[in-house]
Amino acid sequence: RRNPMNQLDFSVLRQTYISKGFVALRGVFDAAEIALLSAECDRLLREDWVSPDNPRTPFRKGAVSVPERIDPVVDVSPLFARFVADERILNPLRAIWNQEARLFKDKLIFKAPGVEGYA
Repeated sequence: RRNPMNQLDFSVLRQTYISKGFVALRGVFDAAEIALLSAECDRLLREDWVSPDNPRTPFRKGAVSVPERIDPVVDVSPLFARFVADERILNPLRAIWNQEARLFKDKLIFKAPGVEGYA
């Protein structure tokens, strides 16, 4: 299986981040991993603590079926916790910032089709 991380030029990542303010790492996770993450999102939505009354899972005004977000999420999802600590993310961050990356904030955002974003 092809590893896209072997093809990354970390100096180019750093320069792209400096000039654009962001870097998109495409193809880092394969289709099976994306399917796992998608299934985990579905699982989390079925948890009994997902409620408009829970500050961790606020619902948008008028929305009744899906919360706007789960915030934070890594403490309730070992899968997401594993992915945020994955070297395929951390190695490029180290190269871009020239130091160790630390998780400051995490949340899982849901945006159903037809739901407007924020201004």
